[in-house]
Amino acid sequence: MSTVNPTSSSSASSLLNNVSLGNASIVGLASGIDTTALVNAMTQQDSGTLNQLEAEQNTLQAKISAWNNFQGLLTKLQSDASSLANQNNVLSATATSSNTSVLTATSSGATQPGSYVLNVTQLATAQSSRSQSFSSASAVIGQGTFTITSNNGSTLTINITSSNNTLQGLADAINSASGSPVTANIISNSNGTFLILTSNQTGVSNGFTVMDNVTNGGTVVSFSGASSSTDYTNGTTLTAAQDAQVQLGTTNPITIDSSSNNINNIVPGLTINLVGVGQSTLNVSYNDSNAKTLINNFITDYNNIIAFRNQYASYNPNTEQAGILFSDPSFNNFMNQLTNAISSAATGNISQGSPASIADLGITISTDPSTMGQLSFNSSTFDQAFSTNPQAVANAIVGLGTTNNPNATVIGFAPQTKGGVYTVNVTGWDPNGNVLATINGQSVTGQGNVINGLTGTPADGLSISVTSGFTGSFQVTMNKGIFQQVLDALTPITQPFGQLSSVITNLTNTNTALQNQINQQTAFVQERRNLYLQQFAQMEATLSTLDLQNMWLGYQTASLSGTSALSGTLSSAGGLSSVTGSGSGSSSSSSSGSSSSSSSI
Repeated sequence: MSTVNPTSSSSASSLLNNVSLGNASIVGLASGIDTTALVNAMTQQDSGTLNQLEAEQNTLQAKISAWNNFQGLLTKLQSDASSLANQNNVLSATATSSNTSVLTATSSGATQPGSYVLNVTQLATAQSSRSQSFSSASAVIGQGTFTITSNNGSTLTINITSSNNTLQGLADAINSASGSPVTANIISNSNGTFLILTSNQTGVSNGFTVMDNVTNGGTVVSFSGASSSTDYTNGTTLTAAQDAQVQLGTTNPITIDSSSNNINNIVPGLTINLVGVGQSTLNVSYNDSNAKTLINNFITDYNNIIAFRNQYASYNPNTEQAGILFSDPSFNNFMNQLTNAISSAATGNISQGSPASIADLGITISTDPSTMGQLSFNSSTFDQAFSTNPQAVANAIVGLGTTNNPNATVIGFAPQTKGGVYTVNVTGWDPNGNVLATINGQSVTGQGNVINGLTGTPADGLSISVTSGFTGSFQVTMNKGIFQQVLDALTPITQPFGQLSSVITNLTNTNTALQNQINQQTAFVQERRNLYLQQFAQMEATLSTLDLQNMWLGYQTASLSGTSALSGTLSSAGGLSSVTGSGSGSSSSSSSGSSSSSSSI
């Protein structure tokens, strides 16, 4: 008869051994319960918390991305405003020569317009000298020292030894020497072979003399002594060093000497290139092409910011959808500062009737619903204003501090410095060499020769350098044009560790903290799920064991009664052994008269 063990470890615990934690999924093998669905339901609240945290993080990361994009747009606009706030970029001067065979000129942008008559009487030249005639470049020369002395006092000494005591060897040594004031060349013609030395720079101060000190009785290389240009037994100067001479004016001209043919000290801001002898008139005038290019760049980048606002910070009533930065107080604050600066009037050196607003410059703000807030530029309006008074246009655009005294110079100002006219009175100097002064009647003590405006006053951030020992009064005109005001508004927003950087940093820190919460909640949900799964697996194993015992008892009862037969198969998908058993009971007319069965447990 077969044997059944209802508590076998291979049967009762096999279900537990087959439970996989993590993303475990078990179906009630004994109970018939969908334990996976039940576990999901039991952890739904915890998973819901996790889903909520992840949704918050997605929103937060979208905000951080939007803010980073906005920062890039503002930084680009700040660069545009910085270019426009520089007067040299707005008052771009062009110089035109009436005789380009005499001279040409380029402007740095700071040139004052005007007409200048220049008469070039001579060009600057570089000295060039030749040696006496030799038979060839390989001709042997005397050993010793070869010294070149420049008229500016510098010297170059070449040691002539057995390794370089040829004409070519000397030329190579000169050219390879560091800081050589001349260039050496070998030239041959029907009169022989010559060593030619030429100054690397023009002008009398760059001329030179040569001393060849031969110590072995060899041939001396000479660059002087020729009695005529056809005396090839001695050296001579081919071209003498000469300074350029230019006369400015015609009635009572001023003569300017220059060692170079490129002169930048005749007309401030102009570099004049002399190319020939003669007279030429230089006409310098402002042109507005560069200013218009810069304004168009600004408008393009500003309108990109408006497009950003429409996408990320507006509400669409048709779709009932709001941008990620809609109603964000920081974003609204930054945009208000920017739009207020653009709409503000220029301050400082602005006379009655001069351009003072963006409208005066041909810039308008759209009120059309489809292009609301965007800027547009009418270049014709700008051209007319510029041609009428280019300096007035510049005053409406740039940031610039000027004084009416050559002993005082504005060396800096800050976003908080107000445009206007300030009266400065230098009253003396303290024993430590600090300037004592007043600005609009308020006493200040400088740092050395620098006067700084008092904090909290209109002159806050204004810095003025004065000549040591100077006393007296002067006026400072602080011009704050429109684009300087835009730059002032953007600087504290976009600067490193500024207002916008703080917003992004705070959001990034919040995202880091939120990620930590998500990690903790994920671990918590998984741990609880594993616990539930393990408990249900234990329950299923226990129920399976009880079912097996119940079947065994039924089988045993049937066997003992002798009135029935039990045949069946017990099986379990959880690893329980399959058991097949049979039993029979009957009466017989044989001599034994009985039969018996037994079972071992």
